[in-house]
Amino acid sequence: MQWNSRILAALLCVAALSLFRNTAQAQISVSQPADGAVLTAMPVKLVASVTSCNNNSNITLFEYSIDNSTIATKSPNDGLSTSINTTDYRLSSQPDPGAQYTIHFKAWSQGGACTPVAINITVKGPATTTVPNLDDHPNSEWLWVNDDFICKFCTAGTTSLSTAQQLDGQSRLFSMTYSNPNGGGRRGSINFGSSSTAKHFVYDAYVYLADSSTVQNVEMDNNQSDASGNIWLYGLQCAFDVNGGKWEYTVDNGGASWVESPTLTCPRWTSATWHHVQLAAHRDNTGMVTYDSVNLDGTKKSLSTTVDSYLTPNPLWGPNVLLLNFQLDGEGSSGSITAYVDGLTEIYW
Repeated sequence: MQWNSRILAALLCVAALSLFRNTAQAQISVSQPADGAVLTAMPVKLVASVTSCNNNSNITLFEYSIDNSTIATKSPNDGLSTSINTTDYRLSSQPDPGAQYTIHFKAWSQGGACTPVAINITVKGPATTTVPNLDDHPNSEWLWVNDDFICKFCTAGTTSLSTAQQLDGQSRLFSMTYSNPNGGGRRGSINFGSSSTAKHFVYDAYVYLADSSTVQNVEMDNNQSDASGNIWLYGLQCAFDVNGGKWEYTVDNGGASWVESPTLTCPRWTSATWHHVQLAAHRDNTGMVTYDSVNLDGTKKSLSTTVDSYLTPNPLWGPNVLLLNFQLDGEGSSGSITAYVDGLTEIYW
């Protein structure tokens, strides 16, 4: 009986240790997508939550990443939210047999790191084109110029590759100074492809503003010319100075002009923090552009606004051009802006 008692005690000890290990594991739960799921639509819906790690419910960071990318997307509130409920176009579809991805969900608490959860999915659908890491392209491929509609000669600046702030080893630095009663604007542009037939576009970027108080607008545009050189504008900007911060979109009103969204707010972004932006738009065959949605820091908002955004040819443009803009407008009559862009990706089909 003595020996049996020792066996019983050992078994109880093992059971207790097992229970401790199970409760100490990461409590990450993923409800969408299911592991092994085959999906037929974009964007992919992601729903996950975390309750505790290592028996500590004070979560300090909750995020997800795709495949082997070093760039992770945080949950809302700069990763402090215990819930992820968003969509992601980077999980873009392909025809059969489909594109395969692994989504890694990770969390940390004051008690330490959680055990990661990996979800494997296949996404089928139309053939998409993804152009990643445009921020890493050589300086010679980027134009960084004054916005002449604001002022021709009131700004100066440079753009270059930088490691000062980065998510994957390097990012693109945009710096500018301005002095003008109406502020100043400077626009960065780069070609990312050639197509007059693509109809859907997603602008995906991580943006870091060293001091957002000097920034009036962050403008992120896709532009497309057709075979005749006519131009579709897919222009969206977060305007910090408009009614407490609003999203605005471009229309052709005898020329490109901005219209304030009556419902979609965009308060001033937190300084010195990476912000993830995904902007989706599409067009028809008549020149009408639909602004579908904006997704900022894991919170997706539907825009679903259709407007005329089809302009006559610009002599500086050739046919079948795909080009993006990243523009910064200054707040006040003078100042300086330092911004970094990483993981800049275009998805179109």
